[in-house]
Amino acid sequence: MIKIDILNAFDRIQDRWETKGGLIVSICLFVISWILFYDHFLSDKCGSYWWIFLLIVPLAISTIIILTWLFSTNRFFLKRSNKIIAGICIIIDNDKDKPVISKIIRKVVHHVNNSNVFPNVQLRILPTNQLKTDKEVERYHMNFNFMYDLIIRIFVASGQYDSIEKIVVEQLSVTFKPKSNEKEKRIYFNTVDLAKDMSLQVTSRNWEYLITNSGIDNRKYFENILAIVMYYIGFYAIYDDRFEDALEIMSPIYNAKNTIIPISKIEGNEITVKLRPINVAEGRLAAILVDLFFYTAILTYQKAETAKALEYFQRLEQILKSHPQKFNQYVNMARFSYEVGNLKDAIEYTNEARNINANSAMIFLNLGFFAIIEDNKQEFCNNYFEIFKRRNNTDINWVDVLDFQIKQQGILTNRNIYFQFSIAFIEFLFLQQISKSDFQKIVNEYETNADFNCIFALGQKILGLENNKINPPAKRKSTIGKKRKRK
Repeated sequence: MIKIDILNAFDRIQDRWETKGGLIVSICLFVISWILFYDHFLSDKCGSYWWIFLLIVPLAISTIIILTWLFSTNRFFLKRSNKIIAGICIIIDNDKDKPVISKIIRKVVHHVNNSNVFPNVQLRILPTNQLKTDKEVERYHMNFNFMYDLIIRIFVASGQYDSIEKIVVEQLSVTFKPKSNEKEKRIYFNTVDLAKDMSLQVTSRNWEYLITNSGIDNRKYFENILAIVMYYIGFYAIYDDRFEDALEIMSPIYNAKNTIIPISKIEGNEITVKLRPINVAEGRLAAILVDLFFYTAILTYQKAETAKALEYFQRLEQILKSHPQKFNQYVNMARFSYEVGNLKDAIEYTNEARNINANSAMIFLNLGFFAIIEDNKQEFCNNYFEIFKRRNNTDINWVDVLDFQIKQQGILTNRNIYFQFSIAFIEFLFLQQISKSDFQKIVNEYETNADFNCIFALGQKILGLENNKINPPAKRKSTIGKKRKRK
């Protein structure tokens, strides 16, 4: 009779193992089993050491069970890496439908933790209904902030809805490990509103699970929960200033097909399109990805990893064929390509940027530089005059351009005569580092050089037009000395 009860108890413990009640029953069951074992087999042999078997051993068994319970239910673990660790907790009242959601959650966790797609992420499932209220989550973060970076709660309801049996995710909630009270985060071009952006991603999806349509809805729930969990983790990475991690987390879940808006009606010359919430949500993700790619590429470039920086922009090119920052992307790709020794690609990327904005001073700056490389004096003069005409309407970082040209002057030593003028041109017009008379002296050096008479003519034209007072652009603070010894 006792054996049968024990077997039944094991079944109940397995179902309730993650609860505190399951822990207490487990301890009691194992301690009682040990005492019975001791009474039948060991009591006659232990003599005066009986207290070891009846006190120390049960205590040790209880300690082992408690530690096993803590680790196996993810209530406690040792964080040994810099991975972002997210806990997922299901909040559900109906135990009958719990296995449906739990199975999908386990599948998501297995997919993420055993995939090379998300190497900087680890998911853990917390006990069902452990953290029902916001206060419980906040207290958990406060007491155990060395473990979970964020906790995601999935609130599930089930029952008859309009005579149809459904399981519905009523709410998804995420709580970040406390760092600051900031709700908005600037990445590169744009600012992410953590609350609004996360809400947009959740509300854009269908969260109804029909019992009669379980085959299709199983797949739908897997995709929905996987996407939202990774969105939340990506937003946490942004919140924590881990923009490179955020890029690697969020780029795999972007689906360009969701940005396509279907045509719902065509009547005569009128076309009606229906914008769906998922279109808006995916479009917003695309904008965030553009910012993350730019941030990561520029940061990588600043670390002198130019080839890797170029790869980031090439990945962006593959993922998003069109976006508002395409011009800036091609301009950066042109520069990075040149710096890794690929002049052909640099010219091609400049032409791509030119197709977007042919009148930008940046285009003429690049073309002027290519003219230096090709020793094309007339093209050099033409492009620099175009830059001059746009001198009051540029957003170019001229300090950076000057630094680049000085470095290139040291590399392309046989083009020094071009750089002498181009560097003075930047210092005089955009950085005010040399006076008008200093610029005049440099221009005059070209007067007797018949091969470079177009540069002399350009300099004279610039000086003549500068006599008409024009408000100069705002000065940029330069890290380069005001005077530089000329070569």
